[in-house]
Amino acid sequence: MNKLLVYIVLILGFSVKGFSQLNFGIMSSNNYVGVYSYNGVTSTNAYVLRFQYSGTNLNIPYWKTSVRLLQPIISTDGTKQFPANKLAFQITNTTGQAQAPNTIPTVSQIGAPLSVSLQQGQETFLVPQSNAALKNTTPYNSYYDFQMNYNLIIEGGNYLTALQGGYTQKTYIVSLEFKAYGTNNEVLGVEQRNYTIDVFKLNNVPVENKLSIQVRSGSNALLDVKTLSDYVNGVSVIYPQGLSIIADADYQLHVKSIQANFISNTGNTLPLNTVRLDLIPASGNNANVFPVWLSAASQKIATGLQSKGSPVYYDIRYATKPNDVILIESKMEEYSTTLQYEITPQ
Repeated sequence: MNKLLVYIVLILGFSVKGFSQLNFGIMSSNNYVGVYSYNGVTSTNAYVLRFQYSGTNLNIPYWKTSVRLLQPIISTDGTKQFPANKLAFQITNTTGQAQAPNTIPTVSQIGAPLSVSLQQGQETFLVPQSNAALKNTTPYNSYYDFQMNYNLIIEGGNYLTALQGGYTQKTYIVSLEFKAYGTNNEVLGVEQRNYTIDVFKLNNVPVENKLSIQVRSGSNALLDVKTLSDYVNGVSVIYPQGLSIIADADYQLHVKSIQANFISNTGNTLPLNTVRLDLIPASGNNANVFPVWLSAASQKIATGLQSKGSPVYYDIRYATKPNDVILIESKMEEYSTTLQYEITPQ
């Protein structure tokens, strides 16, 4: 496990006004999954997050959604605790209806992380800041219905050994709170749901895996935002072959910020989701990658096959978004945070 420092210099400023009036909740949840092997399991369509609106001129940019674990995941017999970070939310698609010419935004248009791991004791953002507005602007009353479909992934691994049942399953209750925010961080809605996980006696043999990860370049990364063009177009920096992986098993990579915000020497802060992270597989690396906006929650950024003893490489790219109001409004200082990269078996 390695840590990576990221520094950002920012200038300029203007402001925007937000709008919020929307109903938010959980449309449906299957509420249960059983775990039978060390490979873990994916609970498909575990949650459907839903926004509904009836009226005119709905336009909410920069909205967010989050999930929070309300209490530790303790087995019903009180003997074991399920690690929160082994549970991940995977967005699959969006559905719904809007009055033409308005449309329902896609996952890529939103810019939602494709996989987000749950974290004990902190709010985890499923959509840190949407790039697409919730929009249904019409001159007359109309109905807007926007749904985001999520799988719940229980990661595989040897950690399940201590959590499994014997002759009967061991049951864990996951108490979750889902929340939506508008443009100015006003709360649009909150809903709580419980999810049951049964871990049965596992039917395959755990394997000890040898994994290594190394930051080869960009351990002190710099994004320099200083010209008008930088604010209009965004800036980016690439560190070629910045990350090196050796794995004797199929693996996944996660990243999270150690701090809750970018922080300057004078104590000013910037949201972590000001910066986007992309891993770019280098030549010969056939991994799948998942771009993310930085967060204090652990997020999956890549999955790959075993490297058979040889290293594989990723270029690391950091970038800001074009016309980011947060950057434009910020004081001209140097802001930093520390990133932690993690490799685990799939």
